[in-house]
Amino acid sequence: MKPVLNQSARFHQKPYPIIALTGGIASGKSTLAQAARDLGYPVISADELVKRIYTWPETLAWLQQHFPDVIKESKVDFQKLRALFFSDNTNQELIERFIYQRLPKAFEEKEKDFSQIEFLIYEIPLLFEKKLSDLFDVKVLSWVPREKQIQRLKSRSPELTERDIESFLNAQIPLDEKKNKVDHVFDNSAPRSEAELSQAMKLFWQQLIEG
Repeated sequence: MKPVLNQSARFHQKPYPIIALTGGIASGKSTLAQAARDLGYPVISADELVKRIYTWPETLAWLQQHFPDVIKESKVDFQKLRALFFSDNTNQELIERFIYQRLPKAFEEKEKDFSQIEFLIYEIPLLFEKKLSDLFDVKVLSWVPREKQIQRLKSRSPELTERDIESFLNAQIPLDEKKNKVDHVFDNSAPRSEAELSQAMKLFWQQLIEG
């Protein structure tokens, strides 16, 4: 694919074009990312980078100092961390600042997994929420209607309350609004078998990247 941005204007000033893959919670974004991986395309997930950062000793030490209740047996209790995160804006800002400052380092570590990069797909849920959209050459949205998001959340995480679900969804810009801000939309709500979905996703990527 051809670059759209100058290197100096691109995310982390990378020399290759980057496709931002975004969506919302339970929108099927990670499945769409996996389809790109299955085709051999290089993909980095922001969520996976964050999870990696949470395993770093410096992160565990920082959480132990500031939020000791979320550490259990030298690991992060993510259920407690989520509750803490969404209960207080000050906590949220403090945790986000610590994690986001370390994302460039985590990105460069993950980048080493690929021997050669002609382009890259970056799975980033909060592309618009964090006002990062102008840093990417192409923007892709995995879309489902809001009621489908709620249905999927209830199905995969039955422990979540209605209040939890509303908190997650309200923390993100609605997918219908994001639809108007991207270059390409993959409709992840259509009824398909697993095989049909995989094929549709791969065709979507091939058409986008290979023309």
